[in-house]
Amino acid sequence: MTRQSGARSWRRTRTGSLWPLKLARRSGAVELSLSAYHGMVTEPIIYVDQSEIRIGKLPELKAAIRELAALVEERQPQLAAYRAHLSADGRRMTVIHIHPDADSLDDYTRVAGPAFARFEDLVTLRRIDVYGSPSAEAVERLQDKARRLGDGTSVVQMHEFEAGFASAGSRIADRR
Repeated sequence: MTRQSGARSWRRTRTGSLWPLKLARRSGAVELSLSAYHGMVTEPIIYVDQSEIRIGKLPELKAAIRELAALVEERQPQLAAYRAHLSADGRRMTVIHIHPDADSLDDYTRVAGPAFARFEDLVTLRRIDVYGSPSAEAVERLQDKARRLGDGTSVVQMHEFEAGFASAGSRIADRR
């Protein structure tokens, strides 16, 4: 059973629950939902990386990350969120993205990958955590990113889904 609700399309699953089939952007916010690929509900991917900002590079980093965020927003409209956060002392940066599925993370690593070179003199990447099941190609590109931006001790860690849910009505504010 499928029903339409505004800009959202819903399909009833075998268990009888309703799951959203596509991502909707509305009025400065992004609605987080699961997506469908060939009629199947797919798992969202959550990406988190943490870096140390090199001394004296904060102003240049701020400009670079804003440019990267603009590129990602333009070329990756399917993302539920792409957020860069700086620590209060300006020494660390955490980047978080929420992808509707593994294909989205694949696309991101292809689109944004060439832009990572600009960050080699700005940060030291410490770790990448991926929550969900990315493709082998995406994992390989993320490991390459860790080698290029890290100092040889960077960790790329995959975390398998065990339990929980993504609420169809979850909203993530887009304040920038």
